[in-house]
Amino acid sequence: TSKKDHTKITDGVPYANATGSTWNAKSDEWAKIDLGAETAFNKVMIFEHGSQKAYGYKLESSNDDSTWTLIKESGDNEIVCTQQGEMSGSNKTINNYYGEIKFSAVTARYFRLTIKNALKDDGSGAAATSYISEVELYFDDNTAVTPKETSNYLVDGQKKVISNIPLMDNSTAILGNLVIPE
Repeated sequence: TSKKDHTKITDGVPYANATGSTWNAKSDEWAKIDLGAETAFNKVMIFEHGSQKAYGYKLESSNDDSTWTLIKESGDNEIVCTQQGEMSGSNKTINNYYGEIKFSAVTARYFRLTIKNALKDDGSGAAATSYISEVELYFDDNTAVTPKETSNYLVDGQKKVISNIPLMDNSTAILGNLVIPE
């Protein structure tokens, strides 16, 4: 993956002002979020900066960071972020897009998103870079398991904090520590 600060996709800012605030994903690259403890979730929101270049996704979960279970997978050529979001940039001229993916409730410590294809948005099918600005996991309060308000945990010997942010629609945003493979 690129050398960008990948923690930007869990910083709570879905509409980036520049690609320096994004995970610059190429085809078949993945990002893993460590939630610090087993946590229930049943929806992911994926935000893309600039244009729609992410095609196809695979969502997986794990409790041990070695055995992964498929949550949901799309076709290879399905646009991931289908909805137009807020404009960003100094003159509010940059398009942003988002996609909402719902699934049966999962309880896991780790979440992994794979972007199957990053393609130019000109219809040529040429390889490109997708600028993912945010990945947010949600737990709908109507499901059986409730996440904790705040969890402390260690990652690479450093203390991290997870915050679950209550939202107006009775769901909870779950923020975690992002891990990107080298």
